[in-house]
Amino acid sequence: MNAAPTKPSRLDPVARPFTAEEDRIRLRGRPSELVGIMTMRREPLPKEAFKTATTDIGETEFGYLHRLAFAPLVSTSLPIDTALPRTLSIAGNLSPGASGRVPIRFSVERTTPPGTYEAVFSLGGAEQVAEIEVLPDEVLEIIPRSIAVAGPPGGVAYEQLILRNAGNVPIEIDVLGVLVLQEQEQVCLSLQYALDQTRRSSEEGAHRVFLDALASSLGGRKTDVARVRVADGPCHVPAGDAVEVRIAIHLPKDMIAGRQYRALLKAGTAQLFVKIKAEPGEGKPRSRPQQEAAS
Repeated sequence: MNAAPTKPSRLDPVARPFTAEEDRIRLRGRPSELVGIMTMRREPLPKEAFKTATTDIGETEFGYLHRLAFAPLVSTSLPIDTALPRTLSIAGNLSPGASGRVPIRFSVERTTPPGTYEAVFSLGGAEQVAEIEVLPDEVLEIIPRSIAVAGPPGGVAYEQLILRNAGNVPIEIDVLGVLVLQEQEQVCLSLQYALDQTRRSSEEGAHRVFLDALASSLGGRKTDVARVRVADGPCHVPAGDAVEVRIAIHLPKDMIAGRQYRALLKAGTAQLFVKIKAEPGEGKPRSRPQQEAAS
């Protein structure tokens, strides 16, 4: 347990703003958000303890409050540049003289390998040991964030992308996911069609005409999903690295040539907005009611 002096010392002109009431604190989580809980006691200090004019920020009330919220990193076994200022963030606002449990947070580079590390922070003028457990974290980024492709129904569209592994473990990438295609303004067009059919019908049972027409139009515009994968086979991306790959988008057979579709690809933490223009070509024929509803 760390003990706090009852009076200010020569090196610490204002008494320590708080005391950690445990020998070792623990943080755990992804590199970007390592969290834990610390038991601390806030020291009561009279207002006159602070100087209004001084070159030492530690003697001012602002410096005191800053030390209540942040604890500088002194040393660590983490593979980071300790020359850069890093601090432990302390949440919660204890009343002067009170003790309690408060959340703490710390962060390191996203590519820090998983494992258990040790760090020492300066907590109110005293050294505090922390055990830090970094968990595996897969973070995939797709560059660019949006693409536009074209191809016939049932065909394959190809595009070059950059896949970046911004996490701390290697990633094997083969199938990226599926695209749920929607024709541009699909819902609005179906509503317009249903309203038009309702206007042509008699007043009695108009709501049934509207619902039937809307369901028919939406059904006529629906397509199968488009599957997306790495065209030349699975690729291995080490933590912190990036690769340029060619992706293959297997287009559904029931697209309508000449129409524009859009979709959102979700591949782990990555997202890719895709616009697809259906070109003339072989595709799955639609029934006449479907074609009329979709027109």
